[in-house]
Amino acid sequence: MKALIVVFLLALGAAADAAQVRLPKSVDLDDPGARDRIAAENPALAAKIEKILAQAGDQPPERVATWMKASFDAKDARYGQLLKTSDPPKAELSFVLGGTSYRAEVTLRNARPRLIPGTARLEKDAMPR
Repeated sequence: MKALIVVFLLALGAAADAAQVRLPKSVDLDDPGARDRIAAENPALAAKIEKILAQAGDQPPERVATWMKASFDAKDARYGQLLKTSDPPKAELSFVLGGTSYRAEVTLRNARPRLIPGTARLEKDAMPR
């Protein structure tokens, strides 16, 4: 019986270790000091991330995943659904490199907001009286 309990505990410990390995670490590159910590730990990775952030704003949303996979072997690259309506517009970029998930806000240099006809309406109750 004791042997069965020991085997069970070892299997449970191995499963917990395996679950931790599969969960990617997440890094917010906009946090103060995040890029400095990466540069201190892994200068080559830091250079790759800086290059991604410098060039990402030139990539259209529909091509960002393909561009990042081909250029940097990054996975799951995408812009967030919501753009900040600043001028120029900004978006959240997320991607995975080496099992770690990264996110940062980037300025989109080739995207401009456009009005889609028929979407801007004033409701009758919203009209000033």
